[in-house]
Amino acid sequence: QKADINGNDFSRMTVVSVTESYETTRAITACVVTLLLLCVLGSLFLERFNNAYWFSNTAILAIALGFTASLPFCKHPDHVVYETFDTTLFLYLMPPILFESGYGLNHKDFFRNIIAILMLAFVGTTISCITIGGGLFALASYGLVKQVNNTDPREALMFGSVMAATDSVATLGVLGSLNVEPQLYNLVFGESVLNDPMAIVLFETFKSGMVEDSRSLVHMLGNFQSILWGSVVLGIVYGLASAFVTKHNEFHANPRPAMEVAIVLCVAYLSYMSSDAAGFSGLMTIFVCGGIMSHYTRYNLSVDGRHTVHNVVRTLSYLSETFVFLYFGFTILPTITPCGVPDAGQSRYKLDWGFVGWTFLLCLAGRAAAVFPLSALLNAFKCSERAKRNRISPKSMVVIWYSGLRGAVSFALALNMEPLTPNARYLLPCAVLIVLVTNFTIGQTTAALLYLLGVETRPGRPRGGGSTSGP
Repeated sequence: QKADINGNDFSRMTVVSVTESYETTRAITACVVTLLLLCVLGSLFLERFNNAYWFSNTAILAIALGFTASLPFCKHPDHVVYETFDTTLFLYLMPPILFESGYGLNHKDFFRNIIAILMLAFVGTTISCITIGGGLFALASYGLVKQVNNTDPREALMFGSVMAATDSVATLGVLGSLNVEPQLYNLVFGESVLNDPMAIVLFETFKSGMVEDSRSLVHMLGNFQSILWGSVVLGIVYGLASAFVTKHNEFHANPRPAMEVAIVLCVAYLSYMSSDAAGFSGLMTIFVCGGIMSHYTRYNLSVDGRHTVHNVVRTLSYLSETFVFLYFGFTILPTITPCGVPDAGQSRYKLDWGFVGWTFLLCLAGRAAAVFPLSALLNAFKCSERAKRNRISPKSMVVIWYSGLRGAVSFALALNMEPLTPNARYLLPCAVLIVLVTNFTIGQTTAALLYLLGVETRPGRPRGGGSTSGP
């Protein structure tokens, strides 16, 4: 047996260390599973009270439970460890969410409004990102804010891409339960599905510009094109590969649901990993892969396999998104207050209310600059009598603009900024507060807005769509 100079047994020390690590991990896992179960049961209970003026949202319940669970740990100096969670978030939690967004697309409704959806998602997200990031950089240049770099716009634009990612879960739940006109629902749903991958590509572009220290606009545009199209092509390749494999295994004649699920999930995750390793956006790739699979691979599966894959994918996405919001609730106190730090001046994060106010106003302005001009442009090209009937009404424009609350993707990208800039101590609390405020205000006042605008609703016949609020 090996021992140190004091006679301590190394083998015994190792066993004790491993045992303590196992017990800690077991306790944390039990707490997480318990909170997830409470979220599911709580959502089922609150759904009974859904009506035209109230819509229960799993995200809000998860945030509240995560916040409550964080209270006993507030005095602990290591209340939140972002470094380890950042890897877990992007390797294991975000891929199922983005894959389900692609796999759960309703192709008929999606392609019926494809031009408007693509304009709002791709061009609109870019406009919103530039408005927020450019606005913050201009304010920093004039000395009105000091929380972003005032000599290099890349940091502000990267944060702009973080805040340009929208999450319309609560709004879609209300629109679906009130059965609004199909065009409005499909535009909000389609734009929300494509907005996240686009915001992630923009984030990766500005991130690579900061890492490579590239100040050339042409170089950054080249990075954007390579990341976007490289991610899309890889997603298509993996999606078609899964279709080829499933087609030649004749699952219709010999159903094997377990193997069918394994093929779909493994190919999807490989698409994410290979894209990320190649320097592209793995999340955009797995989203595109999911869309291709839903159009081709799905119909090569047996009936049982099709239903099993659908339910497994939705469940994984639901649990992942719920866990992200639980963790978000757990991080509220240590990011917006000097929780667990004896000296507030030494706090790891610092909340500046002025900076939060400017950012929130720019989020509203960026969303408006994207929705209203693009909708008016789309309407201008609808000249025939039939096309005029499908123009986006001013009321629908307001609802689309209002639906841009921030969610899991914004929080995930904000966490990813921490190792990139020292100003993350200001940017992360700002992102956390805006996600919190928009989910608790916009998400719960959508029904009232529909009533004030006089938008036609037909309660009682809920509309189906993608999985946005759970299985």
